[in-house]
Amino acid sequence: MSPSNIFKSNIYEQKLRRELNYLTNEFEQIFIRSQTHQKFERQRKYALDITIQQIARERKGHLLSTKFEQKPIQRFPKKMMVNKNILII
Repeated sequence: MSPSNIFKSNIYEQKLRRELNYLTNEFEQIFIRSQTHQKFERQRKYALDITIQQIARERKGHLLSTKFEQKPIQRFPKKMMVNKNILII
């Protein structure tokens, strides 16, 4: 190889190394952002699940509190008599 070809080869090799380093760094940053994004999504999903469970509990509690408790029919003792609309004791 001539000195000029060796020189060109070295320059080209340096350029390829810089590109490789750049791409490696870019990949690492993308990977880190991806991991961070995945962690954020897991936390968001966890918070959403807790919120949904809380809303369900509140709705269930609200539905229970609006139910009317049916009391048994009150029976008068045998000593009491009802005369028309007047209660005689």
